[in-house]
Amino acid sequence: MFLERKGYVEEAFMTFSFSPISNEKGEVGGLFHPITETTERMLQTRRTQLIRELAVRLSDAKNLSDVFTLTCQQFDSEQYDIPYLVFYEWQNNKAEPKMSFGIPLSSTAAIFDLSEEKEDKEYTLQVDSAKSEIIPIDHADFENSMTPIGPYPERPTKAIIIPISLPGMSKALGFAVVGVSARRALDDAYKGFYESLSQSLNKAIAQVFAFEQEQKRATALAEIDRAKTQFFSNISHELRTPLTLMLGPIEDLLSKTELSESARQDLDLVFRNGKRLRKLVNSILDFSRIEAGRLKAKFVPLDIFQFTRDLSSIFRSTIEKGGLELRIDSAPLREPVFIDPEMWERIVLNLLSNAYKYTLHGFVSVSFVELSDSVSIKITDSGVGIPQKDLPKLFDRFHRVDGVVGRTYEGTGIGLSLVKQLVSIQGGDIHVESLEGQGSEFTISLKKGVYHIDPLHLSSAAQPARFSTDSLLYLEEIESWKTLENTALRIGSEAVDEKSTFDLASSPSPTKTQTILIVDDNSDMREYIAGFLGRSYDILLADNGDSAFDIVTTQKVDLVLSDVMMPGKNGFELLQTIRSDPSLSRLPVILLSARAGEEAKIDGLKVGANDYLVKPFSSRELSARVASVLQISQMKLETDRLRSNRDERLLGAFAQAAVGMALLDLNLNILDANSTFADITGYTTDELRTLNASLLNLPENMAVTGEQFKSLLDGRINGFIIEKQLVRKDHSLCWVQNSISAGRNVSGEIDSIIVVSEDIRSRKESEATAQLALMEAERANESKSLFLANMSHEIRTPLGIIKGYIELLRQTNLLPSEEDEWLQTVDRNAHQLGIIIDDILDLSRIEADKLELHPTWFDLNELLKDVRTTFAHRTEEKGLALYFEDRQAEGKQILTDKNRLRQILVNVIGNSIKFTAKGFIKVRYDLTPISATRQRHEFRIEDTGIGMSTTDREKIFQAFSQADSAINRRFGGTGLGLALSRNFARMMGGDLTIEQSVPNQGTTVLLQFTLDGLPQPAEESPAKRSIATPSSPLSGLRILLVEDSPDNQRLLGRILKKEGIESITLASDGFEGVQFALAGKFDAVLMDVQMPRMDGFEAIRFLRERQYEGSVIALTAHAMKDYRDECLRAGFDDYLMKPIDRKELVSVILNHTKSKKIE
Repeated sequence: MFLERKGYVEEAFMTFSFSPISNEKGEVGGLFHPITETTERMLQTRRTQLIRELAVRLSDAKNLSDVFTLTCQQFDSEQYDIPYLVFYEWQNNKAEPKMSFGIPLSSTAAIFDLSEEKEDKEYTLQVDSAKSEIIPIDHADFENSMTPIGPYPERPTKAIIIPISLPGMSKALGFAVVGVSARRALDDAYKGFYESLSQSLNKAIAQVFAFEQEQKRATALAEIDRAKTQFFSNISHELRTPLTLMLGPIEDLLSKTELSESARQDLDLVFRNGKRLRKLVNSILDFSRIEAGRLKAKFVPLDIFQFTRDLSSIFRSTIEKGGLELRIDSAPLREPVFIDPEMWERIVLNLLSNAYKYTLHGFVSVSFVELSDSVSIKITDSGVGIPQKDLPKLFDRFHRVDGVVGRTYEGTGIGLSLVKQLVSIQGGDIHVESLEGQGSEFTISLKKGVYHIDPLHLSSAAQPARFSTDSLLYLEEIESWKTLENTALRIGSEAVDEKSTFDLASSPSPTKTQTILIVDDNSDMREYIAGFLGRSYDILLADNGDSAFDIVTTQKVDLVLSDVMMPGKNGFELLQTIRSDPSLSRLPVILLSARAGEEAKIDGLKVGANDYLVKPFSSRELSARVASVLQISQMKLETDRLRSNRDERLLGAFAQAAVGMALLDLNLNILDANSTFADITGYTTDELRTLNASLLNLPENMAVTGEQFKSLLDGRINGFIIEKQLVRKDHSLCWVQNSISAGRNVSGEIDSIIVVSEDIRSRKESEATAQLALMEAERANESKSLFLANMSHEIRTPLGIIKGYIELLRQTNLLPSEEDEWLQTVDRNAHQLGIIIDDILDLSRIEADKLELHPTWFDLNELLKDVRTTFAHRTEEKGLALYFEDRQAEGKQILTDKNRLRQILVNVIGNSIKFTAKGFIKVRYDLTPISATRQRHEFRIEDTGIGMSTTDREKIFQAFSQADSAINRRFGGTGLGLALSRNFARMMGGDLTIEQSVPNQGTTVLLQFTLDGLPQPAEESPAKRSIATPSSPLSGLRILLVEDSPDNQRLLGRILKKEGIESITLASDGFEGVQFALAGKFDAVLMDVQMPRMDGFEAIRFLRERQYEGSVIALTAHAMKDYRDECLRAGFDDYLMKPIDRKELVSVILNHTKSKKIE
């Protein structure tokens, strides 16, 4: 019912009861009619039911829009508590209405103005996206034109703002404006209802976002998987090229007989492992091709029994040498099976090598079972077996079974996955049965017939079965898994085998006082390391951790060098076993691993390794690490003896050690230190003995090393290495690398701390310099990338014009005037292309500091006339006026590089013309005396072009940069001209700057430099004399042209014939050129430098070594000065740069043949 008892019509609930009242006669004399108000209970029940039903409905929401829609649907029929609701989302700091009920969505902007506060609208909402609590608000009555809102005639005057947010977010996603019933007061119970509504909405939204994030994560993972597959494919292709270029020359070298035995062994080691790497790359490439669906089978009928038996027999010798029996149990099959032979070979090779790898005793067998519609092939072994928990994942890519013992730990984890994929492509399937410790059986089932094969991949013609080179690669790989028959094999001692492949003495050298144990399951790696360490140390070899521990407990070993990943006991387990034995706990151990990164190194050092080296490593690096660890180990022993008996000799060694050393007690008080440590810290040794080591450390360093010190003193680690800044006496900081270990007394108890400190300031400075250089290189690379994008357009434009006109010239019958015009167009664009290339070469010379100026005296007025003539046609085409104010240049002789000055003026004036649509370009020359012998030359180039902003004035002088990218896309350009011009100006002792520039009004560029003012008598330069055309003709000369390009052969041949040379002999490379030169008589040899088989440098050296005295002229596209010098040093008589200038070619030939003409 509705009551008006608090100044407004109020919704209320009452319970009515009727009870009779008896009078004195026992009759009903009246009626007892109590009324009980139940408003609060009824409202609570109704609101609770609403929230419960909303929660059930929102469980189906999949996105934010669903939450809005389902909520509106829920409350649209229940408007007593919520007369209206509007959902908003924050978008670009603006609230956008998304869904509503009770109010049309199109009307929300008129009702709730969220754009800005307006004093004349009390109902304007001011919402803070950073607040997360619900906010009650008052708003005025709606306009009279609005329809009634809610179930009652009265319009709501209050509302609640409910923020919509996710846990942990600082800002809300949006909010909901929820109306308050016009017939209920906004009391605590009503507010509690809105709190429950807020929780339900935000919980549903959190679930929706969690669902969306999971969907995105699944999509991202799928994308990562595709990207990884593509990466494997790309990187495999990239690796195959350098591998081919490595293996080919190595194979050629191995085929030569003049190699020494040691060189042959080294090359064979490299070649063998290079082929293994190629096999791995091929497997990765096949795997990625399968993943991408690009690997297709070619099915042919094949006697699969005979093919498989022959393939298995290749392994028989190796398997039997490994102590196993190879069984092939089957009778020939009744009919051939359609399969891809190459894929089948890969399948069998993988399974056989896997069986041999994990079978140490017993047998490996291959058998066939033929059924009416299928053939099954079983490969069975008596090996270590596979744990049951790993069987479901066995064919997953990258999955490896941990803890099993095999002949090697090597492997990628993709072999069996690749096998499964290849079997599937063949239309078959594969499964495995295995018992741990008893063996495994892989069964492949293949279908007979062709009904399951795509006809496009079917070939009915039988082909002879041939094995690929992969079978030999697999064979070589499993042969490298050989175990050492004598696990204590000593290299460099009297026990060395006479057939040892090491180039070492068979008896111990008197200087070899230390023994190193090398532990690695890869025989090539053992041999490689032993080969170079054996020159300085006695070597013991082991192929697994168990054998290695047996050796260190029975023989004297000074250092253990162990691989981490090995079958049986790995490197970490071996290290832990050594450290747990009191008699071996001080034995130095260096771990070798392919795991790179700081974490891997820390893991190795945590378990007690003295050093950790990541593969690949160089022999020098490993030798240095071994020597360092042995030296430190020796120092520790000497320090122990020093503490026990204070031996003066050992104290002297401690004091004179090349590294800083200090001895601390367990409270970090310095007990002793040597002079090197004192030099590092800036204290004297006496001062150090009064200090605590914490005073030498920054507080933050002590916090970092505190846990490591605790582990050290608890005996959990034997030592650690840290790089840090040490505080010197003068409070300056010094970078050091400290190797910190525990000192033990005769009872084995830790009683001190040993610090070995190395000053690494130089290295840190180098690293900082390298980092700055890297950042600078990255910035330069970004600029060059932009430059290359522009350059592509600038080069392709004239190139396209040249190509187009040449095509027209081929297809069109032209009048002489038209032909001349078209050829001029081709020549003009070829010239432009040459300018671009010259600019790039000039920049390269400047960056390499190889550009030189060539000053000469010349007439400045003539130069300016030449520049004016250059631009006359271009300015006339654009309707521009070109003025020269150069009276002071008349008769003026100056000494500088004429060509570079002209290049600067052409670049600047050309730029002005490019960016000026109308008006003029004015070039003004001013000459100002500075002293009796010095004068300042100033050129001002003024235009009425587009101008530029202040920020662009310096940018235009940077290489690869242009002022405004939008403007330059319109006008074009390489971004090199002004950068080169400024460099030339500064090399001339001046500068090139923007004197003034106003956007849309124009720019004035100032070129100024100072020169000596006294003119010198003009003299013809040697360069001019050298290229002057002699009067003697070329007819009758014999020329040998050595050039690998047929187009260049034809071009040069025609030029030479036009100059009267009829005897021209052609050679296609240096090898042919050498043969012709030595066999014939030629007046001159023109030889390209870059050619196949034998290049120009090899050819000229070959000729000069055989006393060839004829003139040989180099032809090359390289334009660097030092390259010309390199040609002359190699034995060439002269040098011509491509493209060849006809006059220069004639001049050079005449200069080198006028006194050597062959009759």
